[in-house]
Amino acid sequence: MVSLAAFAPVVVAFVLAAQSGLAQNADQIEVLNLVNQYRQQRGLSPVCLEQHLINASQAHSQDMANMNNLDHTGSDGSNPGDRVRRAGYNWNYVNENIAVGYQTPTDVMNGWKASPGHNANILSSSVRHMGLGVVNGPCPWGGSSCRWWTQNFANTRDTSIVCLGSGNPTTTTTATSTRTTTTTTTTAPPTPTCTCPPTNPLKRRSISSFSSEDL
Repeated sequence: MVSLAAFAPVVVAFVLAAQSGLAQNADQIEVLNLVNQYRQQRGLSPVCLEQHLINASQAHSQDMANMNNLDHTGSDGSNPGDRVRRAGYNWNYVNENIAVGYQTPTDVMNGWKASPGHNANILSSSVRHMGLGVVNGPCPWGGSSCRWWTQNFANTRDTSIVCLGSGNPTTTTTATSTRTTTTTTTTAPPTPTCTCPPTNPLKRRSISSFSSEDL
């Protein structure tokens, strides 16, 4: 079990389960936009949503909520690399960020960005695709409704793997009198409401990270 105070990155070996997930929803699109804005600020290429990664992320969020346990190891002994591969994505690089108790995409992204291991996963130059899964479930510290988050980034040599939508991250170019800037954006329906714990204190939130490369 990952401690509720744990912020350090975790590296583990592989074994896992895959299930079907969701197509794009409001949380996924908002996190994608926040990720790509952040990556653009650091001079990195945008990523796009990918269905196999969404499936793996959604299944793990549901599994963690069912177990009421924030952990990269699933109830069947699986870990992120196994889950992503079983979902149909033959990765050569994969990482995972998980969290519980953060109410909104902005909240959870700020939590991940403030932690070196999670921040490194978001800003990896090795990734092209992202999946996000979020479900409501019990709170590890008591209470009936917390949001459980899983974010997977990955890359693959499999040319059959494509982005959701147009097949590439969507970019719009805005001209100004002095420069041109490119921003990755996507639209989505409103985010559903959630009865979640207060944004403070940190003891009512927890995060953990994982990364691995198939050399």
